[in-house]
Amino acid sequence: EAKLKPTKSVYFVGFAAEEPGLIGSKHFALALRGKEGQQLPEACSAPAPTSSFLQKQRTSADKHQAIVMDEVGWVSPKLRRRTVNLESKDWTHEVMDHLAESNLFHNGQELYVVHNNAPFGSDHMSFLDNGMKGVLVINGDDEAYPNYHKSTDTIENVNVEYAANITRMVFGGAVRAAGLQVPAHVA
Repeated sequence: EAKLKPTKSVYFVGFAAEEPGLIGSKHFALALRGKEGQQLPEACSAPAPTSSFLQKQRTSADKHQAIVMDEVGWVSPKLRRRTVNLESKDWTHEVMDHLAESNLFHNGQELYVVHNNAPFGSDHMSFLDNGMKGVLVINGDDEAYPNYHKSTDTIENVNVEYAANITRMVFGGAVRAAGLQVPAHVA
């Protein structure tokens, strides 16, 4: 047993109502910021911080980061390599660096990572619009996906190996972003 603890809370959240206006992610981001009367459910609320005075000076936007996955299973035949796009503003480089480093560690050269710094339209925007670092992880060449929003968008279109590469990258990136605290008796 590793006995490692994250230094930050980690939420695994599924959002609904992306297409009609990012409704689910917008309310979650506002709740993280404590805006407009939004609150997280009690079960999702992190314990009060026990950190230094420097940590307490950080704003709620500084405390939260988001890794959003959308369309992460289809491999474009137009691309020579299995490619994943990290879509976000350049000022979120800390989160993208965690993902890129995790990808190299877990996948080697199997998954090629690119960056688009003109984000739009997915749940990461709710975080970015609230001053929080948010990164969308999406298929390379996602706009060419022929089954987008169609009844033919089925599990048969998912490349399991590609999806596993992305999962390893994202999980490792989330662990890095959460930080790890090693208990004194283990260190």
